[in-house]
Amino acid sequence: MHLHRRDFTPPPPNLTDQASLQRTYRYLRLGVGGTVVLIFVAVAVAMVQVGVLSSVSAYFYTPARTVFVGALIAASLGLLAISGTGLERALLVAAGLLAPLIALVPTPLIPGSVPGIAIDCVPGNSCVPSAYRPDVANGISTYLVVSVVMVVAAFFIFKGRNHEFQAVRSSLLAASGLLLLVALMWVLAREAFLQYTHVTAAIVFFLAIGTVAVAKAFEHHHGIRPTKEYQRLYWLIAAGFLLDAVVAIAVISGGWLEALAVPPVLVCELVALALFLLYWILQSFPRWDAQNPELVFPGSLIAAKMGQQGRSL
Repeated sequence: MHLHRRDFTPPPPNLTDQASLQRTYRYLRLGVGGTVVLIFVAVAVAMVQVGVLSSVSAYFYTPARTVFVGALIAASLGLLAISGTGLERALLVAAGLLAPLIALVPTPLIPGSVPGIAIDCVPGNSCVPSAYRPDVANGISTYLVVSVVMVVAAFFIFKGRNHEFQAVRSSLLAASGLLLLVALMWVLAREAFLQYTHVTAAIVFFLAIGTVAVAKAFEHHHGIRPTKEYQRLYWLIAAGFLLDAVVAIAVISGGWLEALAVPPVLVCELVALALFLLYWILQSFPRWDAQNPELVFPGSLIAAKMGQQGRSL
């Protein structure tokens, strides 16, 4: 028996494409949310092993390091893949490029802050231990090379498509500026880079997410806006990120780390991660069943469908 193409009836291509796109989108959103859960679990397990440290970032120097770094790299991929449009795209692309810096550049330590880690800093100062600096050098070199290749590839892919190029231009400019700054700091101010990159990248990352939350509260497309409840939640998340960042900066710059019984930076980082997870759930829930998720606005899918039904009567 000979089989020919006409003997098969393939499924409608549009339905297949839509199902595949929806499934991929769902997996990416679940993956990004899952990275926060991974960090929470890895830190909790490490707490049992080494005790409570001064910050989530300090667990980089514990067995939680592999999960911590891997989760942030995975989150970066997810943010870049589903970064949205306009201002949201530029901010989430920036956040996606900052996440690997948070992962690859560890927080500086003071002597005795992590059990079993030898700190060879000037007494009274914090630093990235010498034993970890070759890893940082390898990671940053890889990060810069791969990121530059991605930006150049994106430029050549979109440059012949005027409409699409206009949509990604701000993202390419933001990415190029960030990569240039990282490269200059790494080459010209290595010690300052190691001292400040982790905390700066973390604060800017969460503020970028907070700014996106504010933008979402005002989002308006095809006559649809988020409901009042969603707008309040977005404002709450944005305010939480801002307050959390202010407290973290005040604690670090004020030298209060040893004056408080509960590690304040640890609490601030856990709060920021929880706010990020809440933001991501808020973004993902109303888009879950949409064939084109980027056109769905929080809390308004049902209202939009009811409006379409009303216009058809």
